Amino acid sequence: MYIITLPVKVNNQTVGAYAILHDITPQKEAEEQLAYTMKELENIKYALGESASVMIINASGTITYVNDMYVQYSGYEKEDLLGKYYRDAGLHHDHSELLETIKSGKVWRGQLEMGTKHHQSYWVSKTIVPLKDIDGNITHYVSIHNDITEQKALENKLHFEATHDSLTGLPNRAMLLKELNKVIEKGQRKSDEFFALLFLDCDNFKQINDEYGHHIGDEFLKAYTKRLKSCVRKGDRIYRLGGDEFIIILNVTNGREIEQIARRIHVSLQQNWNVRGYCLRTTTTIGVSIYPEDGESAALLLKNADDALYKGKREGKNNYILYQT
Repeated sequence: MYIITLPVKVNNQTVGAYAILHDITPQKEAEEQLAYTMKELENIKYALGESASVMIINASGTITYVNDMYVQYSGYEKEDLLGKYYRDAGLHHDHSELLETIKSGKVWRGQLEMGTKHHQSYWVSKTIVPLKDIDGNITHYVSIHNDITEQKALENKLHFEATHDSLTGLPNRAMLLKELNKVIEKGQRKSDEFFALLFLDCDNFKQINDEYGHHIGDEFLKAYTKRLKSCVRKGDRIYRLGGDEFIIILNVTNGREIEQIARRIHVSLQQNWNVRGYCLRTTTTIGVSIYPEDGESAALLLKNADDALYKGKREGKNNYILYQT
């Protein structure tokens, strides 16, 4: 309660007083609520400052605030960033979808790769919230993010292990089918698309394992992979199906080119192998199918290349055979 008193005088004598009472309970409650809200905002700011990197950008893209954690993770000093354009804060790649979202007044959430002041990459989980004035115009953007570099590295590791052979590091069968289907889809959109699928099998790998042991067999497969890589060109892809079976997708333009590359690979794989002090002699049989004439699906191309391979095996091994109907 707020009270105002006014004296009542008669002939210069105070004979009483008027009291004016104002109920200020709502005002006091509002003040208390404001104080509570300000405290809550301080607590939120403190919590964010301790747990996330925060940046505030005005509507024109100029950085107006960064917290200490942002400085810690990015390697930038505050004076490096304040007053600068937001792209100077280590953003990488195209962010047109992000910008379109927040400029429309919507919150954007996602993962981004960013760079430190010293050009080291790190990954963040980011949320960007547009702030609006009373008329609904965007005045600022609050960007909050957390470092997920270790999580991203683990995800990449698990993905690599799921899609690559652990011994040779080559893409595995699952990756072959995925990428082969992509190449075929591209071929279906382009009438002049042409590629070859080579199915390779080492003719006496079992003998190497039996005579020298599986550890030498594993080292041989690593050396075999290395030599295969030296035989193909940029854009050609090698996969390990398992055991001593490998697939190569060749980007070629004609049949003559296929034969030249197949012959080069075949000759290279006949050369002696020095593996852990052992001189190994082995040969390889190769079956070849061609898109689209030998099949327009992954399953058919693989089957026909496999048929060509086993025809080569029946004909004495150590050769390369193009599929024929």
